[in-house]
Amino acid sequence: MGKTPQRVINLLKEEIPDKISLNQFCKQTGINPNSVDKYLSGNTEPNMASLDKLSSYFKVPVPWLQGHWPEMSAEGAKKYYASLSEKSSGWVDVEKMKAEIAELFDDANNPRIKFKSLINEFLAIPREDRDKAIDCLVEVSLDYEKDK
Repeated sequence: MGKTPQRVINLLKEEIPDKISLNQFCKQTGINPNSVDKYLSGNTEPNMASLDKLSSYFKVPVPWLQGHWPEMSAEGAKKYYASLSEKSSGWVDVEKMKAEIAELFDDANNPRIKFKSLINEFLAIPREDRDKAIDCLVEVSLDYEKDK
């Protein structure tokens, strides 16, 4: 198992005691109290389900919680999350996403780096819009296979 990202530890330590008890936090998020204790000790990496719950609770993008975008402060991450939320429910630019996915399939030189970038962008999409993004991926993938 990996270590807990420092940003997760910081948010748990700094924001929960000021607002609510740890038990209330666990009830509100659905995260097991034992898991939260492990995150606070820094010894366990949250799974994607827990990262989604932490993201929703703290109003920050999942990639930021994971340590991506090192130059972005917690306040910046919250502003970015808020801007995504304002665009929610239909904010996914389908044509742009299709173009990026098609470019990924066409770039045989370094698809891994582009794929990681695409995944980070996907994780920043509000949960309610992710199905549309997945539909784009499937459509472009099928088109790519037909063209080969």
